[in-house]
Amino acid sequence: MTVPSNCKRWTAWERAAIRRHYPSYSNILQKLPHRSYDAVRAEARNLGLVPQRKNWSGRSLKVATAVNGTMSRKEIAKLLPGETAKRIGAMLRYFKIKRERRPFARSGDAVINQLLDRAFEKQMTLSQLDKLAKAKGYFASRRFDGSTNYQHVDSAAQVLDGELVVEWDD
Repeated sequence: MTVPSNCKRWTAWERAAIRRHYPSYSNILQKLPHRSYDAVRAEARNLGLVPQRKNWSGRSLKVATAVNGTMSRKEIAKLLPGETAKRIGAMLRYFKIKRERRPFARSGDAVINQLLDRAFEKQMTLSQLDKLAKAKGYFASRRFDGSTNYQHVDSAAQVLDGELVVEWDD
């Protein structure tokens, strides 16, 4: 191993200090003030103290991409031995693989359900719907507990290019 000319070699005492105080880099840097954070980190990695990152296999990526919209990360991890839900999430974020949008959960109100379906068709989030309809978080917080706020429903219908109509059965 070659050492750049401007760097000092690591002594046995310095390596022992890293082993003793790892993973507390602040303690290590107090003991070794002449070493930089990056240098200490690199030496800890060379000493085998830092866990090695496991690379994702092509198979893992292929499987995770194929079932991403239909299965949870935990279920995907069960298909891939040695993978965890956390690592599956990290892999999907790293490769910028997004889940397909799922329709909004149904409420107990047919009018609200129609608004939710229309917002989903227009690729709108419930927060965006609230903001445009000036509904003060009514849709995003999902407060449809049986008492429908028709002012918010009417505003949302207008935002979604519709109108609220009452029909009478006579």
